Amino acid sequence: MIGYIVGMLDVPSHKKISITAKTLKRLGGEVYWFERKHNPSQVERQKVWKDLYELGNKIMWTEKDMTGDKQVHGYTTGDKKSPEIVLDEEHINIICREVSPVQDAIDWTPGSDEESARLRVKFNLATTMVHEVMHALWRCRYFPHVEPYYRDTRHAELGFQWEQLMYSGVIEGPTTDRGFPYILSTYQWPEPEDEEDNREALMSHKKWGSGNVPREYAVEMSFIQNFFTLDFWDEVDRYGSSNFFPLKRLGVRTVGKFEYWKSESPTIRGPADPTPQSPDDADERGIINRH
Repeated sequence: MIGYIVGMLDVPSHKKISITAKTLKRLGGEVYWFERKHNPSQVERQKVWKDLYELGNKIMWTEKDMTGDKQVHGYTTGDKKSPEIVLDEEHINIICREVSPVQDAIDWTPGSDEESARLRVKFNLATTMVHEVMHALWRCRYFPHVEPYYRDTRHAELGFQWEQLMYSGVIEGPTTDRGFPYILSTYQWPEPEDEEDNREALMSHKKWGSGNVPREYAVEMSFIQNFFTLDFWDEVDRYGSSNFFPLKRLGVRTVGKFEYWKSESPTIRGPADPTPQSPDDADERGIINRH
């Protein structure tokens, strides 16, 4: 991931994206894309560690009750001198103040699997903290300039892009229940959507980064548990980041109907795809079972 941070912060290497005047107006200015630096030099690695160390002395960590904010676990605010990362108070309460992680579950026997849920909260909180650090790194260096896009991804969101590269997808709770009482699931980011006025989105989902057939897979608890063992990190040290990719054995497929946005340039539109392909291993209900 150091190569991702090196490429992200090396603004002179970023390339401007050609967009229409209407899209330029919607986005509020010129936009750029970057790619991660492969095999960064020792000097570049040391610079990243220096940036992270200095960032640690600037960040103010706070917490806030985010009840009602669907799947929002944190956000970053502030300027170059004083970035602030705000985390969901509920998650802090579960981990540090012994609050039950399944207290808000609907179909659940209270206390039947609290330790499993607590582990899911710990994993999500750790992921959220690193996610927000990506935003804070950018703010400390280039605020108020907008974040760049990663390659041809249609959303400029440095935190979610880090998650996509790290886990080969975003790992999240499949329901809005707080405390992750059931399971965690993973899906490809960015997801397809049809909101033309979304200020962050840039190009067609058919051409850039997602399709009409999103899939969501259950994440096995053995994968989550591994992150809290020394043996796992020894494996990562020996074999690399592929250990961060969860197995995708059980999932669900949905099909959406989307059209090209009118504001898109014809030069960047991809070929029409009126018949979204279905994975061979999904049944008529859209269930994927690879066990």
